[in-house]
Amino acid sequence: MGGYAASAYASVLDADLAILLNPISSLRADATAFETRFKNPKLADWQGRYNDGVEGVKAIKSYIVYDSLFELDAKHAKRYLSASNTMQEVRVFGFGHGLPTHLNRLKLLKPLIVSMLTNQFENYSIIFYSELRKRRYNKHYYKFLLSGENSHLTSSRSAVIVRHMLLNLSFLYKKDADFFRDVAHVLEETDAPLA
Repeated sequence: MGGYAASAYASVLDADLAILLNPISSLRADATAFETRFKNPKLADWQGRYNDGVEGVKAIKSYIVYDSLFELDAKHAKRYLSASNTMQEVRVFGFGHGLPTHLNRLKLLKPLIVSMLTNQFENYSIIFYSELRKRRYNKHYYKFLLSGENSHLTSSRSAVIVRHMLLNLSFLYKKDADFFRDVAHVLEETDAPLA
């Protein structure tokens, strides 16, 4: 929960900038009743001074990077964005809560963070979103898009995603068996007969 900590303590640390990667805003029951991922932490006392990360970044420049297809992270992001007029939203689709790991695999995490730290994100954003299109050659991208975590998945969208997955991933493989094994692995959760 580094995004929560970075935001909750930003003001007390007198931070000039906060960069939040798919942050959890709070686990206070009245603020985030929608949150279902963390059972035990909700039992803790979330009434203390730093119980809500939203409060710590209201008045400082900040960026929030999240996957809006992942409903739980999108709800936390909405809390941050509605409370701050200095926060810039960076939406990345198709990686869920594992977004930092996948950006790192695409070699986009470090340049993204550096552009924010050096106040160059406006210029870098065009390159970032252009390079982000390479995610379509990443099997983890399709695995998330076809998972139950994608709040926008319908049967017709699933068919389109599978068609694009078969088209885009086939270029990465020299051996057909490896390709079909990996595609079957992606599909096993959503369409076992096809897998």
